[in-house]
Amino acid sequence: RPAVELTDGVELFGRLGWQRTRATVSYDGVTESESYNDFAYGLGVNVNLTKTSYLQASWMHRLSTDGGTVKSLGVAYGYRF
Repeated sequence: RPAVELTDGVELFGRLGWQRTRATVSYDGVTESESYNDFAYGLGVNVNLTKTSYLQASWMHRLSTDGGTVKSLGVAYGYRF
């Protein structure tokens, strides 16, 4: 993914792609299922804590073919090995 180092150990990155989502819900013997193919983009930041661990925060925006949108925020801890 493309990234720009803002300071030593902090990088800003972008995401751009296509997402396929499938959801299935079952309740009381009835099952409903839907799937979507959507364009997605977003931004995020990685903060390196050590050479092998980092914190990440990201924002994603997904466009739906039916005109709806989904926006999400994420926070993660990562470990490189």
